[in-house]
Amino acid sequence: MATKKLLVKDSSNTFNDKLVTFAADVPEDVLCACCWNISSQLMADPRDHLYCKSCLAMLDNDGKFDCVTDYAVHNIDEMKDRSERFREALKLIANCPNEGCNYRATLREIMTHYKTCVVKMAKCPLCQKEVNKKALAAHISSVCEHRLVNCPYCGMEVEDRHLKNHMQDCDERPATCPHCAEEFDTFAELRDERLLTCRSKPTKCPYARVGCNFQATANMMEKHAASCQHLTSLIDRVLHLEAELQDVKSALEEAKKDKEQLKQLIADKEDEYHKTDEYVRKNLQEDIDEVRTQVQKVERDYKTSESDLRARFQALEQRNTFLDEPIGKLLAEMATMN
Repeated sequence: MATKKLLVKDSSNTFNDKLVTFAADVPEDVLCACCWNISSQLMADPRDHLYCKSCLAMLDNDGKFDCVTDYAVHNIDEMKDRSERFREALKLIANCPNEGCNYRATLREIMTHYKTCVVKMAKCPLCQKEVNKKALAAHISSVCEHRLVNCPYCGMEVEDRHLKNHMQDCDERPATCPHCAEEFDTFAELRDERLLTCRSKPTKCPYARVGCNFQATANMMEKHAASCQHLTSLIDRVLHLEAELQDVKSALEEAKKDKEQLKQLIADKEDEYHKTDEYVRKNLQEDIDEVRTQVQKVERDYKTSESDLRARFQALEQRNTFLDEPIGKLLAEMATMN
């Protein structure tokens, strides 16, 4: 694996975790096999696979780790120092990671330069990005994606970021007929004139409605349409439609039968309901009449009993009045005797 943009991990963290862009692919023999970055503290396993100390600490499992390259298990105390690989990396050509700085040199020189690198930045009035103040004019005229450029076909001004899409759809762009391969100065001419009349443009068979899927140029279609095969296709189509019609008729008859059966079932249920309702009404009336008779009998018995009780009560009152005077005399005599 090789890369051009990566971290440079040194003990002083010189670049503050900024990515450094290299002028060429970085060789694997100076990179950590786990994070694929440059480190000043590289260690090698028995098979010379390199690891930076931070990745090795992450992989540490009770003093052992699984190699990410061949999955072999190694003891960490078997690792050997390979810091000389960092000295090899310092010879690689790289760019200053400060945005807007164009300084390019060896990584060693970049690390020294970065400590004092001060870039005066300015905001692009078009894209609002911060760029090197010295390079602002060049950025606006030839780099900024928001700058206006002219379409090479129609001359229309569009933003640079939209130019590619505009050119792909521009009516004034050169075009080639996809059917006859004739070239046209503009796509508008091809679209509005040739595509409508091109004899090489495939067309559908006029008998497509009866199942013919043949497509060809206008010249070939005339010969094809004159063939008798369409009569066979038409007959097959008619027979197929007749079969479908017969299936529909059969389904309709079946639906009618089901409808009649359903109507008869509903009629039977209604008749059964009416009979049940009549039976219930009749029995209910008989019960009402019987209860009414019993109530009338109770009323008659009550009236008879009431009359008898009144007569007995009057008789008792008369007897009480009749006996009241003799009893009074008897009590008076008994009192005299005492």
